[in-house]
Amino acid sequence: QNKKIDLEGKTLVPGFIDSHSHFLMHGLYAPFADLQSPPLGDVVRIGDASSLDNPSTLLGSLNQKSTQWNGWSSRDWIMGNGYDDTLLEGKQHPTTKQLDLIDRAVYVTHTSSHMGSANTKALKKAGIYGVDGEGFILNKHLERILDDSDNGICCGVKGQPIESGSYKPNGVLKEAAHAYALTKVASHIPMEQVLLGLLSVGEHYLSAGVTTAQDGLTPKAAYSGRLLKIIQAISKTPRLVILPDQESAEAIGDFDSPNFLPKETDFFKVGGVKLVLDGSIQGYTGHLSAPYYSINPTDCPDESCENWQGQAQIKDKELNLVVKNLLKNNWQIYAHVNGDAAMEQYLVAIETAILDGAISKEEVRAKRLVAIHAQVTTREQMLRLKGLGMIPSFFTEHVYYWGLRHKKTFLGNPGDVAGRAENISATGWAKEIGLPFTLHSDAPIVPIDPMHIMETAVKREMCDTDNVKVKDECKTLPEPLGREHQLTWDEALMANTVTAAYQYGEENTRGSLEVGKFGDVVVLSADPRTSDDTPTVVQTYVDGKLLFDVINSQRDTEKVLSVLRKVIKSGARSDVRSLIPDNLYSEGLEKLAAMKNDDIKFLIQNLPSLEKLYFQHGGH
Repeated sequence: QNKKIDLEGKTLVPGFIDSHSHFLMHGLYAPFADLQSPPLGDVVRIGDASSLDNPSTLLGSLNQKSTQWNGWSSRDWIMGNGYDDTLLEGKQHPTTKQLDLIDRAVYVTHTSSHMGSANTKALKKAGIYGVDGEGFILNKHLERILDDSDNGICCGVKGQPIESGSYKPNGVLKEAAHAYALTKVASHIPMEQVLLGLLSVGEHYLSAGVTTAQDGLTPKAAYSGRLLKIIQAISKTPRLVILPDQESAEAIGDFDSPNFLPKETDFFKVGGVKLVLDGSIQGYTGHLSAPYYSINPTDCPDESCENWQGQAQIKDKELNLVVKNLLKNNWQIYAHVNGDAAMEQYLVAIETAILDGAISKEEVRAKRLVAIHAQVTTREQMLRLKGLGMIPSFFTEHVYYWGLRHKKTFLGNPGDVAGRAENISATGWAKEIGLPFTLHSDAPIVPIDPMHIMETAVKREMCDTDNVKVKDECKTLPEPLGREHQLTWDEALMANTVTAAYQYGEENTRGSLEVGKFGDVVVLSADPRTSDDTPTVVQTYVDGKLLFDVINSQRDTEKVLSVLRKVIKSGARSDVRSLIPDNLYSEGLEKLAAMKNDDIKFLIQNLPSLEKLYFQHGGH
């Protein structure tokens, strides 16, 4: 039944469609110490033994978090996320020696999520005992753990020599070595911590006006642990599109398996396969066709900094085969390509598949292949993207958060290295040739905030990161970065709604305000096209249901979180206790992965009752 709602001067827009973020990663990182620097966090230096009580230091923030763990089955680990070496005093990564000041196994991830650093205890728990002359991590027998020297940046940074050709790791692990270590770390995070984090994240996405979210690299472990089923059952979340990694894509097929995916519905969809072709520009691992403008010697694996261009994550021959097979098997592909050399590798792989007769150009165009980030894409490459019917999803938030450092450090000033910094996320070129594009946050790299994404794309303003000292306070510089790439608000809204729906093949169900489409809408405080200040999200509706209201959101979120915390703890109220299966109650939510199907169904059926019951009791 239709209902008339008076917006009282507010503005109605289609629900925002997240074209690229990492929804599940939020749950993984929720228990981690926040190590971000201003304007996103408080950490300004690494610190030393005298600063373990100072939360503005990385060590102090870790130490403070170590006293706040609740519900962890293991107290041997402490994790942190989001440090940025280029914003820390001394502009260095934390080392094993520094992290050893915390008396636990410590692993901290870089703001790019492409690298991290570990202390001695964490390295041993991960089975990493050394680094060879090429930077490959070694096991306790000093043998390579990741033995594919021709394929990708897999390496740790060398410390002191151990024996001929081997070195102690200094703690910093990049790309595949980081992914290997993070997998070991993640295995120590109890399921209930992830669930609590994901409940909060779902509310956060909705509060930002996101009605369709993406998990931009979903590992096989997320399926086999039934994590996706539980997420859908326990909380108010946006619609979710997942991008399986290559290993998972090869296994997908039986959606009815109790140990695999939920069935696809209007609220859940398997999107394309995610491939990662290079690293991050701010971590100096993005693959460029010309050297980085300026680089710290510790970030050059072979100490030849003048010529360092980053490196491919996958060999050309292997990528060509992977792309050909995925296209033949009817997969859409989402490829992580930050640098122009990575974009070239992606384009050549697709063009090779066409030339080899594996697929026609028309069939490729119909798949709407996506280039994620596309930060240093050239004009010529954009013309080829258009010809292939591809969609670049630009990480325009880099302009605001890293723009000044792109000019001074990573890519170069205007006039240097073909003006790469000025032309980062070159939306103006895409507009000029009629190339459809989307905009994204890559959250949790930066917050999920479509209004800020669009504001940055419209203004191209840079945060003055040279002088920002306090969280959430940043003066913007007067001159925009790449004026020719500024969008109008209409163009920015289009990229976050209509084109984002097209990217997912969902243009008939969402993305615009039309009769017959889903009731996914957002109420803004004002019209961004005419307002002096960027409007805020007031309400978010998914499928016609109000899932976020700015007035009630915080209270409801805290109540639901409290319910789940009470379920986890053995001292839960008897009326809550009566709704929980015996084995779940005694084992804790971390045992969800081992539960029987009937118990899972029981939990799914009763968690809404838990929330309702708790609200009735006033949240006490």
